[in-house]
Amino acid sequence: MNRTLRLFASASSASGASSSAWAGRPSSHAASQTYLVVAHDARGADIMAKRLAVRENHLEGARRGKRDGRILLGGALLSRDFSELSEEGPKGAMAGSVMLVRGESVAEVRSRIAQDPYVTGGVWDPSNISVHPFAEAPLKKSQSVNAAGAAAGATPATPAHTLGQLRGEAAKAAAAANMTLSQLRTVHTKTG
Repeated sequence: MNRTLRLFASASSASGASSSAWAGRPSSHAASQTYLVVAHDARGADIMAKRLAVRENHLEGARRGKRDGRILLGGALLSRDFSELSEEGPKGAMAGSVMLVRGESVAEVRSRIAQDPYVTGGVWDPSNISVHPFAEAPLKKSQSVNAAGAAAGATPATPAHTLGQLRGEAAKAAAAANMTLSQLRTVHTKTG
């Protein structure tokens, strides 16, 4: 057994069994940190069959982790650009996964990864999984916001917005649409 596989195996046995690798809320926002996980698939002609065999269990655990605040974002690494995909879409080009997760330490995140069905099912290559502490950049919001959006604190939609963020922005804009004429004038004079 290679060193990386032993590291994952020992982390898995030390953490105990759980209904989901990603179950349970982080201890607190202050105590938990954000980590970037890059997990490349193992090699082999049967890798897609292995992925499909455990995919629902993996996604079920990931959904629970998202609800509990452990997983912030997750998705597939693709081996080809979108313009090069066949009719089957991204499914045939999956080459691994990327996640932003909350955890108390790199060791704790690795322990959770070791329990994920994609590791236990032989999809991810344990020797090719990296966990990096991640600090989000304090990017400024755009200054060009329409009057109704400005009153609601909305930002312009970008390709990076998630569907949930766009729904939230739409709700804020709808609330702003019910503003009084006086409020609209105030917003208009402030935004120029």
